[in-house]
Formats: sequence, structure tokens, C-alpha cells
Amino acid sequence: MLLFAALLFTACSRNRSEDTESRGDTSEILIVCNNAEWKDAIGDSIKAMLSNPMEGLPDSEPEFTLLNVQEEGFTALLQTQRNILFIERIAGKGKSKVETLTNVWSHPQRVIKIKASSDTAFISLFAKHGSAIRELFNQSERARFDVTNSTNRNSDIERKLFQEFGVKMKISKDFKLVKNACDFVWMQSNSAAGNLNLFIYSLPFRNLEQLSPDTIAVFRSKKIQQSINFTTENPDLTDEQEVFIPVSRQILFKDLYAFETRGFAVRNGDSLSQPFINYTIVDAARQRIIVFDGSVNFTNNQKRDGVRQLESMIWEAAFCSPSKM
Repeated sequence: MLLFAALLFTACSRNRSEDTESRGDTSEILIVCNNAEWKDAIGDSIKAMLSNPMEGLPDSEPEFTLLNVQEEGFTALLQTQRNILFIERIAGKGKSKVETLTNVWSHPQRVIKIKASSDTAFISLFAKHGSAIRELFNQSERARFDVTNSTNRNSDIERKLFQEFGVKMKISKDFKLVKNACDFVWMQSNSAAGNLNLFIYSLPFRNLEQLSPDTIAVFRSKKIQQSINFTTENPDLTDEQEVFIPVSRQILFKDLYAFETRGFAVRNGDSLSQPFINYTIVDAARQRIIVFDGSVNFTNNQKRDGVRQLESMIWEAAFCSPSKM
């Protein structure tokens, strides 16, 4: 996995600035480098890795919004940004390296320093470690939402998830339990922008063919359609007459074999598209497959942050041993 590539870095942690809260919009990274670097090959390589469109969305939204500031303009206020990528030029033929730092000027904060002696050295180093750097910033964004989810929790839903699935999760009080059927739970959060939906369901594990991308897509659609009455329970939620799945990849989810699937669904006769994120996981201890499936039903064209919030909830899920149930 890309995450493990981060172990190649020089990693260190500074004393936490507990009294200074980090700032910055969701999915925002501050890039500290001079104008010439930002407008030339160094900036191009950073943009290509970090501001490409997020996969699985119906409209183009960058995975991260990048802001640039020169080092002399990197003031105390900007130093409190949550996500910072710092480009540092080292003299002579010093060894290029990547440093990953946490909570340097504020908390919580992720700072990544790339030290290189030349443009060529930077581009080579970033090509090697860029994917892992992106994953570290993704982790930072999931942690941001995790803090929000932890502030005011829905203990009733959390208890039901533990009883039903043996899963511990942090569920914000913004989410309400819509349906709790056999091996199927549906939660929903409503706001002015629309709603977020999170489905959790399970099925017996037979073989790994159940985790092929095509099988996951068919079962996902079938399970949700069987479990929800779209006319009476939620007419705004798509019944997925047409589904677009640009990405399905094998991953490790908390050391468990899994597939991550991203895409969006469009209802026939309706222009509103709803992106989803699906994690289909083999829980060998219980001989089952458990599925976390979130969808974003926002009326505007900005759905990236909704997907990130659902990701943060799912990635915080912890599986309990059957013996501790």
C-alpha cells in the first residue's frame, strides 16, 4: 500500500503546540516555495500529484486545494495551517530527503519538508514519494473530520453497531438511524446542502470471487435496493438506475483484505448524481464480508468534502474480537 511508503521518510514529531489550534479549509495544503519554483517544473510536479481531480466524483473537484506562499511570506499566522508542504533548497550536493513532521506550530498539524539541492533532485524525490505524501495529507484530512465526529457522539447508534456487527465507530450526533434491519444499518445526516448516507451490511464469506469489482458493484446495488423503499423511506436517494465506477482497487483495511470502490450513481430522468465510497472487507475472524458504503446527496457541485467525511468515519472503524462480544 502507498501508506507503507511513508516509512521510507525521515519521520519526526515536535513538541505539540497544544495551545494553538491549526487552521485552514478542508482539503487545503499550503505550499511554501518561491514563485519561480511554483511556476516551473517543481510546481507542475506538485500540482500533478496533489490537485488532480478526486476519483469517483461526477464533477471535477481537486483532491486538494493548493495555496502557495514564498518563504519570506510564511508568517506566524500561516504557520498554523493544518497541512504544509515546505520546499527547502540545500547547498552543494547535500543528500535530498523528505521529513514528515507533526504539530510543529499548531495542533493538529501535518508538515512535510522536502530538502533538495536542485530542481532535478526535487522532481526525482517527489516522483518516488509523492503518492505516500498524498496519503499522509489524506490521513490528515480524515483526522480533521474524526475530531468533529468525536465532539458530540451518537452513543445509541454506536451501541447498535457494536451489538449488530461487533464494530466500534465514532458517529456524530448529526447522524440519525434511519433503518436497522437484519445485517443492514442505514444512517443519515441532513444539512442545508443535502444529506450524507452511510450503509453497513454483511454477508457470509464463501470465496474471494465475492470481492471482484463486478461482483461488488452488482451486490451493492442489489442490497441497497432490496433494503430501502425509495418511494416512502427516502425518495431523494437514488435507486441507481445507472452507475459509473471509475475506480476499484485492492487495499488493506486495518490489515484486512478489502476492496475500495469509488463512483457515482445517476437516477433515470434526473440530473442529480450521487458519489459513493464503498469498502468491502473480509472479516476472517467471523467468516464474513462486511461492507461500509457511503453516499453523498448534495444539491451543489461540491461533493468532495462529503466523501471525505464519510471516509473518516469508515477508516476509524475498529473490529472487535468475536470472543469479546
